[in-house]
Amino acid sequence: MAKKGSRTKTQKRRPAHTGVRQANAETARRNLRVSTWKVQAVGLVSVAFFSYCAIGAWTSGQTDVALGFIPFVVVSAVILLISGSIYLTADVLEVRTPLGRFEILWREVTRVEYGSGSIVFFGGEKRLCISAYKFWSGPDRDYLFGAIELELIKRAIPTKHTFRADFLFPKHTRVS
Repeated sequence: MAKKGSRTKTQKRRPAHTGVRQANAETARRNLRVSTWKVQAVGLVSVAFFSYCAIGAWTSGQTDVALGFIPFVVVSAVILLISGSIYLTADVLEVRTPLGRFEILWREVTRVEYGSGSIVFFGGEKRLCISAYKFWSGPDRDYLFGAIELELIKRAIPTKHTFRADFLFPKHTRVS
């Protein structure tokens, strides 16, 4: 007797994003939103931990050690400040972070680069960076990925995997 939820030998495991590739125009027209709270939580915990370590080292007279923690505090703060919710409509891809709202119109996107932790949309002098799919959460997670993939295919936008994509920041896309 098979356990509840188990698969037979002939059944294959379906990827978590099954159906994403079959996204349709109706999905792309919906207003979709995903959160990157996991990234923000890591940033917040890291800022608190490394700040605690730096302050503890400083107060115990270990100035050199305290200064060694400062770069970790800064990187953690950057991670916290550049991550935010991602919104998608038929015309606009938008990111709302503690630093403000950043958006790029789909008609402006000319190419996309992706790394292990981020996806970067380029258009002329503009550049919009979002967290990679693995960091997204929320009920629209798969739909948003499918809608982005649909737009890239529909508009024949070239994509490329690069190392530098993980180190880029938004450029000329801030709206508030």
